[in-house]
Amino acid sequence: MGEAFGRQYPKAIAFYEEAIARDPNYALAYAGLSSAYIILPFWAGVDRLDAYSKAKTRALKALRLDPNLAEAHLALGKALL
Repeated sequence: MGEAFGRQYPKAIAFYEEAIARDPNYALAYAGLSSAYIILPFWAGVDRLDAYSKAKTRALKALRLDPNLAEAHLALGKALL
């Protein structure tokens, strides 16, 4: 299950990026993208520092768009942890 589960995160990232391309002001998509980047190193073997940097950037973007979005605050907290 782990390997198949790990392949889903790059797919999720692609879907979030597609949603953002369609609506660059979609804060929840940025928060979801951030959360996907946080999990990515554990399931897909990508560089943790690179993934966390991307997660932080996306979470901050979500917060700029919607400062009250709980998912964005959670994602930023995880990225900074």
